[in-house]
Amino acid sequence: KDTFKESVDDPDVFEKEFMKYLKEEGYELDDSMNEEVIGFGEVLPKGEYTLRGIEAELKDTKNNAGSYIAVKYEVCKGEYEGRLIWFNFNVTNASQQAETIGRQQLVAWATACGKPDCDDTDMLMEKPFQANVGIRAGTNGYADKNEISGFLFKPTAKPRSAPKSEPVETPSSSGKPWD
Repeated sequence: KDTFKESVDDPDVFEKEFMKYLKEEGYELDDSMNEEVIGFGEVLPKGEYTLRGIEAELKDTKNNAGSYIAVKYEVCKGEYEGRLIWFNFNVTNASQQAETIGRQQLVAWATACGKPDCDDTDMLMEKPFQANVGIRAGTNGYADKNEISGFLFKPTAKPRSAPKSEPVETPSSSGKPWD
């Protein structure tokens, strides 16, 4: 049988007895809860979202050969407000390329939050920013999941134009530049 409820002889009797037990033991149930939990187990559609970091923790890799910062983000605007996305930033890794990418991603997050020189993730918590969110296909029996595919930011300064060149004086008739 697929669920515990299907494995009992009379699911309705079981549910009534279970609810009675919870009440007798002093557990309070919120009757406003129902099985329509918003978005539980579903991925967000691919697109641009306003996110904010709500938790960050430095963790060791599974093989203890490196470390990463695990960040939990929350959608803070729009139809999917309150939904969560997780992202890991490599900090130390046997692969120099993985470390470089991790640092670039951290700088991109800080820049998207308007703090490009920030060197502490605590300073980025609760700061809203824009990000592109994609969907990573599940593997080995795991479901699809959302991932941040890009931290978005607007340049704060206009690019400088090249300086205007001054006309070059031609050398004197003697051919010597000091004449």
